Amino acid sequence: TWSGTSHRCWAAPRRLERYICTYINVQQWDPRAHRFLGLLYELEENTEKAVECYRRSVELNPTQKDLVLKIAELLCKNDVTDGRAKYWVERASKLFPGSPAIYKLKEQLLDCEGEDGWSKLFDLIQSELHVRPDDVHVNIRLVELYRSKKRL
Repeated sequence: TWSGTSHRCWAAPRRLERYICTYINVQQWDPRAHRFLGLLYELEENTEKAVECYRRSVELNPTQKDLVLKIAELLCKNDVTDGRAKYWVERASKLFPGSPAIYKLKEQLLDCEGEDGWSKLFDLIQSELHVRPDDVHVNIRLVELYRSKKRL
C-alpha cells in the first residue's frame, strides 16, 4: 500500500542514521562518516545537528572547502545571529574570494542587522560593484537599498 511505502522511506534514514552512528563510535576519525551523517540530518531539516556533523568533518579534514560553504549557507538560512554564521561566512570568503554565493551570504547577514548594518551593506554592495560592475542583480540591490532609505 501507499502508506507502507512512505513508512519504509521514512524508516530508511533512521536506520542509516543508526548504522552511521554505530560506525562513528568505532571510527570516530572518519570525516566521510560525519559528512554523511550531516547530510542525513540536513535532509531531515535538522540544521543544528547537520551543522555540527559538517563542522566535525571539516575539523577532521580541513580541505573540504565546499563543506565550509555549506555550513555558512545552513547557518544563514536559519537566521542564526549568535556569531556562528558570521564566522563561517568569513571563513568561506577566504576560501572563495569573489564568489557571488559568498556575497549573497554576507548581504543576508547584514540585512539581519537592520539599521546598524545599512552602511556596511552599502559598502559591501559598492565593493561588489567594483568586482562585477555589469552584474544586474548587484545593481538592482543598490537601487533597492537607496529606495528603502528614501535616497533616490
